Amino acid sequence: MDLFEEMTIDISSADALSVATTCLLKSQRLKNLHLHIQHRVFSEKYKPEDGDLEAFKHEKMCSFVTNFGHGVLFHTLLQLPHLKSLNLYGTNLSNDVVENMCCVLKCSTCRVEELLLGKCNLSSEACGIIATSLIFCKVKHLSLVENPLKNKGVMLLCETLKRPSCDLETLMLSYCALTFIACGHLYEALLHNKYLSLLDLSSNFLGDTGVNILCKALKDPMCPLQELWLSGCYLTSDCCEEISAVLTHNQKLKTLKLGNNNIQDTGVRQLCEALSNPECKLQCLGLDMCEFTTGSCADLALALTTCKTLTMLNLDRMTFDRDGLKLLCEALNHKDCNLKVLGLDKSAFCEESQKILQEVEKKNTLDILHYPWIKEESKKRGVRLVWNSEN
Repeated sequence: MDLFEEMTIDISSADALSVATTCLLKSQRLKNLHLHIQHRVFSEKYKPEDGDLEAFKHEKMCSFVTNFGHGVLFHTLLQLPHLKSLNLYGTNLSNDVVENMCCVLKCSTCRVEELLLGKCNLSSEACGIIATSLIFCKVKHLSLVENPLKNKGVMLLCETLKRPSCDLETLMLSYCALTFIACGHLYEALLHNKYLSLLDLSSNFLGDTGVNILCKALKDPMCPLQELWLSGCYLTSDCCEEISAVLTHNQKLKTLKLGNNNIQDTGVRQLCEALSNPECKLQCLGLDMCEFTTGSCADLALALTTCKTLTMLNLDRMTFDRDGLKLLCEALNHKDCNLKVLGLDKSAFCEESQKILQEVEKKNTLDILHYPWIKEESKKRGVRLVWNSEN
């Protein structure tokens, strides 16, 4: 066991939990651990499929109290000498368990810098416990995706983010049931925090109101953000004017993901005007599934040939007619275009258009990819396949 630097473990019973704990004690070289504990291991409710009732009760008592409830498992794995990343995606964590975990995180011997707690059924209160521990631990990358944190949970996180001693660099909050109210708390945090470089707010109900609030913070020269993910946040073209103003005023912001929003041609036009401004230093822009038409291709083509810093543009799951595609390809072939990656599903086009796109790829140092960011996003969020979907 001492040979492995990365492990993925799925625990479906108390016995498996006990064996895993023993094995982890011997894994002194372990750096990255993906641990999934199925819900039935900690379930307090008996189901016929769990087998004998008395055995079920005994298993619950032994596994929960001994291995998890009192934090023994966390003391085992979080103090492994080389462990830098812990992923518990899909493992239900109660407030008490979170409390025990955070106690260990605060120990000087714990070296975990990446904590991935997606889909752990974390409450707003649990979020507050985690937030408090950030001041005392070494965690730089925190993923809380797919948890019902709601605005209250983010409020508690932001209280910590505002403190000078908090040096969190990456915060992933997609699918956390947030509204524009959370943006008000984040606004205050972004004005005080010096280290947060990536903020993922994708798939939340922020709307134009919420994003306009965030834009006020982004215009402040002290705002540290370099990446902002806003895919699927119910945005329209109404917020694009403010976003465009950010792009021409904030030279720190390098990545902006706006995919799966209804910004349409009007919004794309405003964004492209900002990209053409020499003050804009954006490198990556996501416009996949943004409900715009071929009419935006001329604006996109102009942006591609005038924005010196743009190296990645995601137009995935968008299709254009022959004239629109021609405009884009002419821009991609232009000597002033610096694009390295274009998100686009070539298979969605006719055979003739596919050949044109392939020629563009060969002629330029360009990759045209379907789902260009999916691996990077899944890794940073800690999202992974969970064996038993009923956990």
